[in-house]
Amino acid sequence: MNLFLYLIIQLIIHLWLLIKYPIIIICKFSKMIIPYYSIILQEKRLLLREAFKISDLFYWNNFINIPPYCASIGPNTSETTVISFIRMFIEGPEVSLNGSPTVSPTTAAL
Repeated sequence: MNLFLYLIIQLIIHLWLLIKYPIIIICKFSKMIIPYYSIILQEKRLLLREAFKISDLFYWNNFINIPPYCASIGPNTSETTVISFIRMFIEGPEVSLNGSPTVSPTTAAL
C-alpha cells in the first residue's frame, strides 16, 4: 500500500512538472533534447538534500546538547552503582572471578 501511494504521488509530481514546465531545452554539447522537468527534478532533489541537512542541524542543536547531568538521571542510578561497589568490596574477588570465562587456570587454582 505504501509503495502504491508513493508511486501515485511521484506520478502526480511528474505530471505537474511536465504541465508547468513544458519547455524543451536543446543541449548544445551533446545535441540531445532534454525535457526541462528532469532538470527541475534534479533541483528538487538538491533542495530536499539541503532540507535534510537543515533538519539534522536542528536535531543536533536542540536535542543532543542536553546538560550532562541528564544522562545519569534515572531511577536509583547512583544508588545502584554504590550498592554494587559495596557488595563487590565486601564479598571479595571470588564474586567477580568465579565462573568468569576470562579466569586463567592460575587464578582458578588460588
